[in-house]
Amino acid sequence: MLRLLTRLFVLVTLAWAVAPVQAEIYRCLDTGGRPLFQDRPCAGAPPAAPAPAAAAAPTADSRQPRHFLWRVEGDGGQAWLLGSLHYGHPDLYPLPPVMEEAFDTSGALVVEANVRDADPAEMLTLLSEQGVYNDGSTLRDHLAPETWTRLEAVIGELGLPPEIILHQRPWLASLTVTALALKRSGLDESLGIDRHFLDRAGSTKPILELESVRGQIRLLQALTEADQERMLEQTLADLDAVQPYFTALADAWTRGDAEALRLLTLEQMAREPGGKALQERLFTERNAAMAGRVAELLRRGGSYFVVVGAGHLVGSDGIVARLQRQGYRVRQH
Repeated sequence: MLRLLTRLFVLVTLAWAVAPVQAEIYRCLDTGGRPLFQDRPCAGAPPAAPAPAAAAAPTADSRQPRHFLWRVEGDGGQAWLLGSLHYGHPDLYPLPPVMEEAFDTSGALVVEANVRDADPAEMLTLLSEQGVYNDGSTLRDHLAPETWTRLEAVIGELGLPPEIILHQRPWLASLTVTALALKRSGLDESLGIDRHFLDRAGSTKPILELESVRGQIRLLQALTEADQERMLEQTLADLDAVQPYFTALADAWTRGDAEALRLLTLEQMAREPGGKALQERLFTERNAAMAGRVAELLRRGGSYFVVVGAGHLVGSDGIVARLQRQGYRVRQH
């Protein structure tokens, strides 16, 4: 359960965010109200032609392949920022040499939360305190009847009894369902980008944290019950789109397309009921804190390889833009 939570924290927020990677891809609903992807607008008309763009002469940088990797310099230090997909697939590997070389030449690995240092007994206690109801009530008592009915059916489809989630709070139930759906789709946390570099670091390279497992649990628990229920409802609504969504996400990541990934992780989320408030808590506030932590490391000097959820790097409130506004030299590779 601990690894489930820490690996999925970013992906749970992404469950809000199934949006087109390119103008010709549309997220629609089928006759049963379930999400699906198609290459034409939802009304069935042919895809609209993209607006013409002014031709630009290619620069040396624009001709080079781009990756979801940025180099940051300033204040006597250097950091590489790599966007992570917390669950992966064998097709993601081998990673581009520039990523492995950047890791090799860095003095320390920096991650959101280092699960290797988490004490399982302590985390189990924390989850028991923060993630389940201890007042005699159950999740069924706190959800709308239709939400509970859908959740119970989904758990059954996944081959598990409803008792698995009966006492969980909505945020933890959302994580549980998402993890099970990802596993069913053939995705593997052991193939996540952050896991790859944690395994490579082993005991040979220092591992630092931008946040902590404990802090991530407490942040989710601090969400209002209404926000937690919205998160769970959206997870259930988008469950059938897990595989096509991951395909679109991995494609944007592989191409180093920050704008496409911004659409997938942020744009649709902001349009959902209550989505802007959740985005503020789960992205904007955390991005500010993590960018501050990276700047602090740069002021210490040395070189760092920073791996965070890809959604935290993109957009005007992302870590990359925040460091640029602080005057650091930032370049995508």
